[in-house]
Amino acid sequence: MKTRPRLIRKGIRVLGIGEDDLDRLPKGHELKCLLVWLAHTHTTVNHSWLSERLHMGYPTTVSTYIKSVRLAPPGPLLRLRNKLLRGMQRYEDWPEWHG
Repeated sequence: MKTRPRLIRKGIRVLGIGEDDLDRLPKGHELKCLLVWLAHTHTTVNHSWLSERLHMGYPTTVSTYIKSVRLAPPGPLLRLRNKLLRGMQRYEDWPEWHG
């Protein structure tokens, strides 16, 4: 398994999945989309890196995944996004990423 940055590892813990799950989940799975959105929103990691590390397929589709989370209507995906943000606040270095 390739190394993932701290932010993604923390997001994985908050979402309650394992690192190995990322290898098994489908490319556009909502949990992967949330992690891509988190990393894109709070770091300068490029789409190629994200698509490779999170097994998301072509880098050009990463924008679509990010947009699906950013514009999530009320429902399960929005609730998961809010859970992720609340969970990330537990980490003392979160304000550094959150801006």
